Amino acid sequence: MTTKAKMILGFTHLLALFAGALLVFLWLGFNAKRVMTEGNAMMTQMALMSRYSTFADVMRTNGTKEEYKEALINFLKATDEAVKQPTTFYDNKMAARDKTLTYERLSRLEKEMGNNTKAEEYIKLATDNCNNGGFKSCSPEYITMISKKLEDKAFNNTTEKK
Repeated sequence: MTTKAKMILGFTHLLALFAGALLVFLWLGFNAKRVMTEGNAMMTQMALMSRYSTFADVMRTNGTKEEYKEALINFLKATDEAVKQPTTFYDNKMAARDKTLTYERLSRLEKEMGNNTKAEEYIKLATDNCNNGGFKSCSPEYITMISKKLEDKAFNNTTEKK
């Protein structure tokens, strides 16, 4: 092989290597942008859901019944907004779980306030959402048991342990 042939062969190999590296770099660049965008959306969604959930929990223990009800309704609205852009963190199944438990809490609250008709509407919505949430059972009793257990374990639970 002549020196000229070796130079041409070397140059073509370098050109191919450069073109391949450029394609890999561009592919990584475009995917990095997508991953960063999705990651940012997921973090924003996590922060939003955490904020509404915590606020509802604080209102449960420190607010009036009306303030607690309003906090639960706002959490449901946030849930509806979150499912418009599902992520790996918060998908339709997770939203159905949250809605099931929130409607159950609204049902108990309405019952405490003497609004039995509204309480029945909310427990129906809880059982309707339960089917998409992956619970073992969708009976009102089971949903209430799960909801109460979660409330007992909440970080700001003010009830005394017996």
